[in-house]
This record gives sequence, structure tokens and C-alpha cells, in this order.
Amino acid sequence: RVTAHILCRPYFPAEEEDVARFGSCLREVLEETNLTLPARNTVPLNVGMDFWSAISADVRHSLQPLHALIFDSDVVLTLVAEPGPRMDIPVVTESTAPQPSQRQYWNRRDAAEEMAKWARDLFFAMNIARPGAAQLMTGHVAVDGFALRIEAQFQHEWHTLRVTSARDGWPIIRELTLTQVRRWLERLPGFEDGFARDATGRAVQSLSHLLYGHDGTVELLWTMIGLEALYTTGEAGLSQQLRDRAQAFLGANIHAPKLINEMYRIRSKFVHGKLNFAGAHHLQDAADERIKSEALLTEAIDVGASMLLASVQQLIDRGWHAVSFRTEVNSD
Repeated sequence: RVTAHILCRPYFPAEEEDVARFGSCLREVLEETNLTLPARNTVPLNVGMDFWSAISADVRHSLQPLHALIFDSDVVLTLVAEPGPRMDIPVVTESTAPQPSQRQYWNRRDAAEEMAKWARDLFFAMNIARPGAAQLMTGHVAVDGFALRIEAQFQHEWHTLRVTSARDGWPIIRELTLTQVRRWLERLPGFEDGFARDATGRAVQSLSHLLYGHDGTVELLWTMIGLEALYTTGEAGLSQQLRDRAQAFLGANIHAPKLINEMYRIRSKFVHGKLNFAGAHHLQDAADERIKSEALLTEAIDVGASMLLASVQQLIDRGWHAVSFRTEVNSD
């Protein structure tokens, strides 16, 4: 038996709308009747839910996150799977054949890692469907004495993307159903094992990296990787391709060219060493300069990440797993 406990909550501090969006995500998970753990043998997955105030002391101890307040209203999802016999690990030579105890350890470890990945992917899908709606605080997976922890995700930053999108009027970040998103992801080549195998996969996996609270430079890198995977070909005129193709796919807007140009300007200055930034060790005396530099990076990241999220949502909404572009010249 593989058991996972996931501590989660809505965007904090939660307004009434945030609680409702979080509840909608949980309701879809609990009402899903065909959940499976896509291990080497696909097995049914049962999901339960309780509030932090109602769970046992043992579960509380296993979930206690570092440096985080927990509220009685926080939710704990319980995931339980009963895997059948698993495939043996390939043996190269007799000398490398795993002993029974080693094989049992590997099987327990693999089962725990597959459950942990399923849980991470679930919250990834939730936040593509309803950005910023559900925050994964921590998780704990156990199988026959083997245990591992699921690290926190920082979906609250995706809540900011909704605000940025609403402020700028572009790109449009929408609401999808969790089932729609999960079905689309399941059909994406390489998503089950978490390795991108085409341009859309590279965009989706880049988006997944934005869940983990990297510093601004790393987030900018993943954002641009995802956008250029979807919208550019070759090595020349990348900013022009991105500007034209993103508007063709996401819809034209009077503010879009300026937003994209400014994002690329900041990205280029930073990558080519023309933007000042703080070092790993800095004094408070440099706070004003550091805040200004970080604000420029954050501005570029917010625009780029909004575009990347909106692009993946658009693909899902259309039911596409790839998109291509061509330029036509016609006479009227």
C-alpha cells in the first residue's frame, strides 16, 4: 500500500473568491471516479479529505512544515493506492543482480516516488486550471517503511499572474476544469515520466519549474525557454517571432507589443551583462539599487510567465498538443 498525505490551502490571505476557487479544485478531485496511479502497473487511487484539526497526531507530525504557520482550516488530502506486483529491475550480470531486500527497497522507493510525482502533477494541473487556487504546503509519502517528503510549491505567485493579466488586459488568463487539464496532460508525450519530448512538452515543463520559488534569474530563464520553445524557430529574429506569433495565438492587444518588447529588453540586458544586480553577499546600503534591479526582473518575469501560462491554457482549451506558424502574403 502507498499512502500520501498532502497539506494544502487556498491562496493566503484568502478572500471569499479564493476559498471558492480552492473548493472547486478539491471538489473535482473528490468527485473524480477514474483516478489511477500511472505506475508500471496502473492501479486505482482513492482520495479522501480532512481538515488539519481532525487528523491524527502521527499524520500531523509527518506533515509539519518548516517555517510555516498551519491553520485548523488547512486541508489534508489522503491518497491511497494498492499497487500489484511490479516488474523486476533489469539485471546486467549475475554479479550485479539485486538481492531480494534490495529489490524490495527499490520497488518501495519507486512506488513512493511515483505517488509523489502524481501529487505534484495534481497541484500543477489545479493551478493551470485555476491559477493560484491551491497551494501545496508539504506532503509525506509512505510505503512499507520507506518514506519521502513532498516539497512545497509556490502557487501564490500564479495568483499574481492573474492580477497582472487583469491589470494589463493581456494575455487573458482563464479558468478551465481540472479534468480538462489532467486529460490533456496525460496525452502529452513525456509528461508521465516528467521529461519533455517536443516543443509543447518543453513549454509545459518550463512552466512546472515556475512552481518552486527560484530566484528571479532562474525564473526568467525558465520563462524564456518555455516561450521560445512554443513560438520561435531558428536562431534569428526571436523577439520579432515571439511578438508576432504570441499575438496571433493569444489575441492582439494594443498593449501587447510594448509588454513583449520591454520583457525582451530586460532579458537581453540581463543575459548580456548590461543590467546591474546584487551579488550573493550584499549590504543593506545597496537596498535601493537592489530593489530597483529586482523590480525590473520581476516585471519581465510576470509578463513572460503570464504569456506562458496563457499559452498552455489556450492549447488545452483548443485540445491541441502542438502549434505551428507560417507567414502568408496575399493580394487584396
